Amino acid sequence: MDIDLAGYIDPLRPNAYNIRILRDGTWPRIKVRYSLAQNSRTVRRGEETIASVDYLTNASARFSSDPLRYEKAMLEERFRTRFVGTGQ
Repeated sequence: MDIDLAGYIDPLRPNAYNIRILRDGTWPRIKVRYSLAQNSRTVRRGEETIASVDYLTNASARFSSDPLRYEKAMLEERFRTRFVGTGQ
């Protein structure tokens, strides 16, 4: 898995080593490999890069205090659209 979190850490800000600055051009990207199994049989497998260019507009993540809220919302949305209700 290759993870690029949303935002960036500004090295010129003193004592801000764990604060991410969020901007439009610094969206989260995560490369994943997955295998979906049903009854011990693999029904789907793949590798893809998941990204959320418009992550700052995600209302469910905006009001959360979780430091990984944008990444989690992106993965949850992708999981829901990719696997839930596919019939597999």
